[in-house]
Amino acid sequence: MEQYQNFKLSVYCTVHDVMKMPDDYPAFLQTIAFFQKHLKLSKVYIETYRDDTVDSKKLLQVKDFFCRAGIETATGITTVNTKVGKVNVAGVMCYTNTEQLEELRRLFVRMAGEFDEIMIDDFLNTNCTCDTCRSAKGDQTWTEFRLQKMTEICRDYFLAPARAANPKVKITIKYPTWMHSFQRLGYNPETQPFMFDETYAGTETRHTTYSFFRNPRYTSYSLIRWLQSCPPHNNRGGWFDPYLCDNPLNSYVEQAYMTLFSKPEEITLFCFGSLLDTRYIPLLGHELARMDKFLGALGQPVGVKTYLPYHSDGEDNVYDFLGMCGVPCDPVAIFPEEPCTVLLTASSACDPDVLARVKKHLLAGNDAAFTAGFVRVMQDRGLEEFTAMRLSGTMMRSNHFGAFEGCWDAAIRYNYSGKEIGMPIADWKLNDCDYKAAMFSESMPNPLVTYTNYGSGRAYFINFPDDYADIYWLPDTVLDKYRMHLSRALPMRIEGQAKVALFPYDNNTFVLQSFLEHGTVVRVYIKGDAGELTRLDGGGKIERLYQVSGESVFELAIMPGCTMPLAW
Repeated sequence: MEQYQNFKLSVYCTVHDVMKMPDDYPAFLQTIAFFQKHLKLSKVYIETYRDDTVDSKKLLQVKDFFCRAGIETATGITTVNTKVGKVNVAGVMCYTNTEQLEELRRLFVRMAGEFDEIMIDDFLNTNCTCDTCRSAKGDQTWTEFRLQKMTEICRDYFLAPARAANPKVKITIKYPTWMHSFQRLGYNPETQPFMFDETYAGTETRHTTYSFFRNPRYTSYSLIRWLQSCPPHNNRGGWFDPYLCDNPLNSYVEQAYMTLFSKPEEITLFCFGSLLDTRYIPLLGHELARMDKFLGALGQPVGVKTYLPYHSDGEDNVYDFLGMCGVPCDPVAIFPEEPCTVLLTASSACDPDVLARVKKHLLAGNDAAFTAGFVRVMQDRGLEEFTAMRLSGTMMRSNHFGAFEGCWDAAIRYNYSGKEIGMPIADWKLNDCDYKAAMFSESMPNPLVTYTNYGSGRAYFINFPDDYADIYWLPDTVLDKYRMHLSRALPMRIEGQAKVALFPYDNNTFVLQSFLEHGTVVRVYIKGDAGELTRLDGGGKIERLYQVSGESVFELAIMPGCTMPLAW
């Protein structure tokens, strides 16, 4: 069958989908014809268990039908229980229940006997607080107990039995979209990637206003990038679904864009029954074919290294909001050793050695940027070595802002936002830092972007609205200072409105992705002598406007929702 050139496409069939499949092969072909008409399908995951079990006869029949149609098969499992005993939130299982554990062991042995690949959907976690769980926990925190417990469960009840039944079976664990809840519920990306053959990312950000995931669309990119950074670097792909994506319809395909920008090997659509005979699939098929034409020209993603150590939380997804504003945040689980700018959030403060790492990084001539959340956590734990900035615990609301290169030069750009924005009030020492952006009230300037020199590096302070999404309301000139200074170590940056994301790669290519409902103009600054930009989607060339301060400047008109891949 015809395949995409730069990624594999899979569809996940739930237990319910499998049970509804026709028993007649010609009727089966009619059922899958809709997908085959619009998509270049490589593989299907045929689920064995999801609160119910497909019997072997039916499962193997469906497997055989897909194989005869030229489509690769694997199986899957969703570890939920809503039928027996106490029902936990989201139906997740109790992993001290020996009856449930034995049933899971039998299921993994059976799946390994019938398939060479198993995908575990993102319910492999627990919130159970029953008597046996509390007794087993003892004096540990829930996080400590669940991280250890779920690692042991995976080893003893899933992996060992399955591999004993089929030594060549490949088992993939899918991590959900809500990364900052992992440790509380037992997901352990520090240990599990070494145990499983591969990992997978849930990139279903859905409608970002009405979903409870608390993240913007950029998470569909950043979660895969973070999992790709986790040793042994075995993330294979991302999966997304159509839920809460009916209006606007573009919210569905944006999940695909962002997933593919991370350069995964495979993407998976969830699920067969929810997508059959829907308007999502023709649109997605068109967009995947369009993207496949240029994805191969892109190198490996680069960006502002955002340090999110294992089992950390705090300022959840704040970096994704920066990503939505054109700061190409690139999350990593291990503190970077290479020359770069590193962004540190409240999550970074969960590493007890973070300030020692920061000091080494700065003294090597690199930049470090501290968010307001990081400062709040670390200001009494040694951060004063790098900055006198402190947070008082109070907030300031204003719609008056300024952006500048020197404190009192004539080039100060004062602007007003469309609404009042609340920011933490920062206390600082006059002339100890250089100010690049600020908000204003009567006799009360409040810094947004500042830096202090430390050795040959810069220690930045990056203020952030109390409602993270309010960053979209900041004047363009202020956002430009966030982009300019956080992107100092990158070969390029952009200027313009919020909700235009930048995805740079290591081979002089990049993608601009608009999330705006209207057109806009973006200025692109590329270090060095770049005479023109070439659109990788066949859109022609863009000539340089001018050069200034060692940068080549281009101006691009961006259509609503536009994806624009470029090279120089």
